[in-house]
Amino acid sequence: WCLLNFEHDQYQILKNHFVEILTGEGKSITLGVTAIILAMLDCDVVCVCYSAYLSSRDYASFQSMFEDFGVLGSIKYSTVKDACGELYDIGGDT
Repeated sequence: WCLLNFEHDQYQILKNHFVEILTGEGKSITLGVTAIILAMLDCDVVCVCYSAYLSSRDYASFQSMFEDFGVLGSIKYSTVKDACGELYDIGGDT
C-alpha cells in the first residue's frame, strides 16, 4: 500500500489517495518514479516502508536517478517508525 499525501496548493486533486500494487507489479519502480515527479513539482517526498532493508534497498536502487533529475535532496526513504517519530518530534505539522 502507498499513501499519496500531496499537499501542494495548486495540485489539491492529488491529495490523499491510496493505491494498491500487488506482489511483482512494480511497487519500487512506481514509488521511485512518483517520488521524482512530485519532487520536480517542488514537493518534499518521504517514501515510507515497514522494512528498513527494503527502504534502504529501494533508495540505493534509485539514488543515481534522483541525482540525474536533480531531486536527490527532496526525496527521503524511511521506515514507518522513523517517519512517525519525525512527525511527532515536529508536533505533527508538515
